[in-house]
Amino acid sequence: MNNIIFPDYENSILNLINSILKYYHVETKYKGLDILDKILQRKYKNIVLIVLDGMGEHIINHISPNGFFKKHQIRKITSVFPSTTTAAMTTYYSGKPPIETGWIAWSQYFKEYGRSIDVLPNRDSYTGEVYKDAKINVQELIQYISIYDQIEETSKEVKAYEISPSHCMSRSKRNINANTMGILCDSIEAICKNTDENFILAYNDEPDGLLHKYDCESSEVKEFILETEKKIENLYNKF
Repeated sequence: MNNIIFPDYENSILNLINSILKYYHVETKYKGLDILDKILQRKYKNIVLIVLDGMGEHIINHISPNGFFKKHQIRKITSVFPSTTTAAMTTYYSGKPPIETGWIAWSQYFKEYGRSIDVLPNRDSYTGEVYKDAKINVQELIQYISIYDQIEETSKEVKAYEISPSHCMSRSKRNINANTMGILCDSIEAICKNTDENFILAYNDEPDGLLHKYDCESSEVKEFILETEKKIENLYNKF
């Protein structure tokens, strides 16, 4: 039982994204992350949030205990409950906890359609059929206002971008597909070099996919972490 980590809703990804929303003057009932609130007291041209799905402290400690990520770690925070990709990412996308959005699991049953649906890709959980028309659309049933719309509504001078793999559903009107970390980092660099004030949420679905297929100590996961660390360090140094 000592290995169970419960979400700390004063020190979690929910608080992290709410710090960013507060920075852009979005009204929210949730607390920010105190250490990030202090960092965001000054004005920035670009705010960049990079999310690597499934990458926690144990993976970093095992694979790269003295690397770029570890050297720049300022706080350990928890995820939300349940700690699934769907629940966690929707917390980032909405600024709300899973209990409020209803996005809680990869596959959820919808009585309105009489079937289980993988909610992020909007496809049948058993047949794999992708629903591209409006007949079956889980977003119509469990809606939320995206952080991109919230930010652009309250800070009209800001342009909000979403960078994500091509198979992911777009939530921002400024969406860039990036299926590799190289393209993700290049896209961030290009946006930050424009003359606008920008918010960027960049999401990569690894190492989660590799962790499901292999394991935490596999060469595939190690290679991804080390290469990703180099790419983000290079991006950091360019700025």
